[in-house]
Amino acid sequence: MENVENKGVTLGVQRFVVNDFGECTYLLYGEGGEGILIDAGFLYDEEWEQFIDFVEKRRVTISLLLNTHGHIDHVCGVGRVLERWKVPFAMHSADVPLLLQGPQFGGAYARSVKGDLRPSMLLENDPKFTFAGHPMEIIRTPGHTQGGCCFYLPEENVLFSGDTLFEGSIGRTDLPGGDFTQLMASIRDKLFALPGDCSVLPGHGEQTTIAKEQRENPFFS
Repeated sequence: MENVENKGVTLGVQRFVVNDFGECTYLLYGEGGEGILIDAGFLYDEEWEQFIDFVEKRRVTISLLLNTHGHIDHVCGVGRVLERWKVPFAMHSADVPLLLQGPQFGGAYARSVKGDLRPSMLLENDPKFTFAGHPMEIIRTPGHTQGGCCFYLPEENVLFSGDTLFEGSIGRTDLPGGDFTQLMASIRDKLFALPGDCSVLPGHGEQTTIAKEQRENPFFS
């Protein structure tokens, strides 16, 4: 768990590195205590307890659960979140089948997918919304999965890139629904259109910027 450097004056961003895949779950919270959780990947009890301790100490209440895509390492904490907070759960409809495949992974991952986890909000129906007075844009980035999305805060100039773009790399395309050509186009045409100093917070690994990836990422440089 660590604070993520961001340019927002009134928004906080906390990163939780969780589960066996080192997935990055992000908590975005405003001054009034409203919180959005992005890619809830809490698998083990100690990870969940650390998160609960954080939100309770800061009096944060989760108001929305967002997912960049439906792979098991990004959704294995969804059941815990929805059990505690009866909030909207949003992702793209194209990735709902991935969300429901959790039991095939066995063990703790299978047990984490319980109840009806179908999203109550489909991102294709609401491309923009406001959080704590700050606009957030949904950027469709298919390629890693067919329903992949990134979330951009234009006022803070921060992008949550999921498994689309990483520091020095890009998302895998060898899994069902992956498409290398599509992923490259998503990054070039959509993400690289953002300001160069935009902070990129990926689904795995360390923070980067758009300019750094344009300049140094071996898939593009």
